[in-house]
Amino acid sequence: MVDLASTLTLMADDPWKRRRRPVERRLAQIVDALERARARYAIAGAVALGAHGVRRFTEDIDVLVEAEAVDRLLAAARTAFREIAREPATGAPGQIRLRARKPLPREDVYIDILVPVDAAEAWALAGSVRAKALGRKVD
Repeated sequence: MVDLASTLTLMADDPWKRRRRPVERRLAQIVDALERARARYAIAGAVALGAHGVRRFTEDIDVLVEAEAVDRLLAAARTAFREIAREPATGAPGQIRLRARKPLPREDVYIDILVPVDAAEAWALAGSVRAKALGRKVD
């Protein structure tokens, strides 16, 4: 099992800023909410690239979530996050952006909840693999 600890530390380091960003804290918060919601999910984007050996700085944490679990996830995440954007604005969501309820100014890490909209994203969600992050297993 891949351990993402060093990758998460690297992604928190922005070479243009002095302060570390709370990548690890936000990932732990969203994984807690995903587990409470019993949602099928897959961490995607730069964090997922880390599980495959590609290390890069990230502005957000992308999470693929099955459509049926979105409402449960939003309810479970309500104590830590607030919704700040939704696309499309009405109807079934394709993407929902969350921000911490108490973010650090200019240092925060957004959470993008993505509902699979094509075959590639559906395949990524269905084929997610386990990795170790923050001392726990995540998809």
